[in-house]
Amino acid sequence: MSQPSWLEPTNNLEQISGPTSPIFRPQAPSLDLHKVRCLWLLSFVQDMRTFMASFSTKELPPFTFFHAAITLLRHEFQLSTEISRSESHVTQQETELLICLFSMSILVQESLSAFADANFIPLIHRTALGELEEILRRSHRMWHTSAQQLRFILCESFDRLHQEGQRKMHYAMNLVQVLSTLSLEARQGVEKCLLNLLYQLGNKDRTPLLIDDRWSPDSLLSSIHGY
Repeated sequence: MSQPSWLEPTNNLEQISGPTSPIFRPQAPSLDLHKVRCLWLLSFVQDMRTFMASFSTKELPPFTFFHAAITLLRHEFQLSTEISRSESHVTQQETELLICLFSMSILVQESLSAFADANFIPLIHRTALGELEEILRRSHRMWHTSAQQLRFILCESFDRLHQEGQRKMHYAMNLVQVLSTLSLEARQGVEKCLLNLLYQLGNKDRTPLLIDDRWSPDSLLSSIHGY
């Protein structure tokens, strides 16, 4: 980990995202890849708490189409939980959901870091987050009922919004890969937390659509009994 947040794509997840890793050598049988991934999960949950604090106290402008995308993903999450009741493995529907959540979280983290000083918040629309809002507005008819189309647009947007867009999307895919190796309970806990946190971004609506104690990082830490 070279940066203080797992949402920073300069960190290296290659060693724990694949089925095997050079750090797990036969000479060191005490090292267990699954245990390391569980430790990563605990670290990532702490990251989500910091992520929430980075914008919960700021008067950010509303992002109407960003919120619409999160509402769509919440619906996809509810559908995926119905499918997952009898299947613990990661479905294609859940994979699409995770790609969207992680890629949007990386973009938000980068944009907020660029304007960490509250005095620069009025300029937030000049960041990649503001540009994504415009892309989502223009393409709303394409994705408003399809998480798959939203994922496609996000992948294209990364290439347009970042000089190293492909590398950053690859990092998001590595996050998906690591989380996919953990339990259904852990995966759904992270999904709920990210949905809740992202929906709060610049939300001026007082209706707590996603705000619930069961959808917080603290709740996730206290409720997960196995990874």
